[in-house]
Amino acid sequence: MIVPHCLLLTFCILFTVIVESNGNQVKITVPNAAGAGLYLGEKGQSCFQTCYQQGLNCNPVIQTKNSPLVFSQFKLSCDYVASNWSSSFEPGYNPSSNMCFGYMNVPAAITCSGANPKIQRVCNCQAPVKGTTTLGTGLSNSYVDGTEQWIFSQVLASGDTGVMSHLWVTYPASDDATMVIRYYVDGEKEASIQFDPSLACGVGFSDDYAPWGTKWFGKGAVFGSWFFNFKIPFTTSIVVTAQLPSIHQNGFYMIVRGSTNTPLIVGDVTMPSNARLNLFVVDKIFKPLDWITLADVPSNTQGYYFQ
Repeated sequence: MIVPHCLLLTFCILFTVIVESNGNQVKITVPNAAGAGLYLGEKGQSCFQTCYQQGLNCNPVIQTKNSPLVFSQFKLSCDYVASNWSSSFEPGYNPSSNMCFGYMNVPAAITCSGANPKIQRVCNCQAPVKGTTTLGTGLSNSYVDGTEQWIFSQVLASGDTGVMSHLWVTYPASDDATMVIRYYVDGEKEASIQFDPSLACGVGFSDDYAPWGTKWFGKGAVFGSWFFNFKIPFTTSIVVTAQLPSIHQNGFYMIVRGSTNTPLIVGDVTMPSNARLNLFVVDKIFKPLDWITLADVPSNTQGYYFQ
């Protein structure tokens, strides 16, 4: 049993990397890859989500040739609206009005994260590509609400490894205590990495002092602008989401970044390829000078105490 302790005066957040002592990777199911091509998502889905559910990745390039034939393979008897592309959830189909629209003058690339709760997006999905590459996406002046918003996903080619290495997010300051970011690692049903951005950066009690930062985390402005660079490794897939408890909130901005097949180095220690990041959160009021357990992990594992 590995039970590190610390002398706690306020609160503490601990990140550790846990590796099974026998070197075996945990087997978690990822969707089987379907055929690459165009898919019509469900209402409210981004193309990240639609493609991930097929075991594929989103390709931001959709070539329509200004023709409604892009919808024909979905066997929709919709009314075609000869409209220019104007929103990140287009080309799309509105089942309520039975209209297919936004297929003319489509940009060379469309963000995969765009979504609208009333619209089914046309998505271009491709098979995972083997090799070393960068990963990520960005949202600008988007929204987040009580529905868990699918921000980013990536499915790896067989034998590849990946690591998410950067998060930046900003939103109205009133949401600091309620915003939840989740990372679903390798197809897990419950997110193993889940946090409020302000607490992940070690800030509580509505402290809006800024700017400040370290190599690992910080705050770039008085309102929001949280960032952290903790490394979150994965071996088959990653999904990143954001959620507020109930209210709809505009003015949401977020960037996530990562890479594939790059060495996983934490501090000055190189981690094994099957290392996993584990988040331990202590949410409790303690008396001054109380001793607490920060992490309690199985005895058949090896860990790296990071923060």
